[in-house]
Amino acid sequence: MPKKVKVVYVLCCIFIFIGFVYMSIKTQIRESKARQQEQSQQIQKREQEKKVEQAKRFEVMKRLDLLKEHVTNGKLKEAEELAKELNGEDPTNPEVFTWWGITLVKFERLDEAVDKFIQSAQINPNSARTYIYWGLTLEMKGKHREAIDKYENALLLEPENSSAYAYWGASLAKMGKHDLAIAKLMEAIQFNKYNETAYGVLVDSLYHQGQYAKAWEIVKRARDAKVKIQQDSIDRLAAVLPEPA
Repeated sequence: MPKKVKVVYVLCCIFIFIGFVYMSIKTQIRESKARQQEQSQQIQKREQEKKVEQAKRFEVMKRLDLLKEHVTNGKLKEAEELAKELNGEDPTNPEVFTWWGITLVKFERLDEAVDKFIQSAQINPNSARTYIYWGLTLEMKGKHREAIDKYENALLLEPENSSAYAYWGASLAKMGKHDLAIAKLMEAIQFNKYNETAYGVLVDSLYHQGQYAKAWEIVKRARDAKVKIQQDSIDRLAAVLPEPA
């Protein structure tokens, strides 16, 4: 092959190779940009979906506050209707089930209420409040032992929950186990010196145990804390032991 032809051939090969490399790099850059653009679009889409979900959650929480207000103000029909709406919009929100259950308790539809508390606990097993309301509902059904189980669940989550101790003590008192009730009720007051339920049941349990002087001490503690004791409990206690001067 003539020398000039050989040189031309080599140069053509070099140009072809450079062109191939250039096109390959250009293709890679184009594909990289496309991938980056796609990833950016996916990130933007996820962020937008997240914002929409957050906005939806925020709106549900606002309406959940309204549900609580309805229950507090005795607007039970409105509360139940709103609970159904919220559940349709956010079917995995445990707070909705809990407050729906509380609404049903006030309607005295206890079996339905228990179902709602069960559903709430299945979604969020770490809510002491749900277990307490569940226990109170079982107590209203006369299921003292089952109610105590729920108060125990609440205390596993919140060991210093005064209400759980108070209701546990109240259940024991209804079962006639006043000695055990006293211990739980004293713990309730230890964690909250303003717990009205604990003081009232404690005075009665001490009365049943014949600990009249101790009962008067608890009455004094309640008065110091500005907590009211039922007058019939005071009168019954005074009938066996006049109030110390």
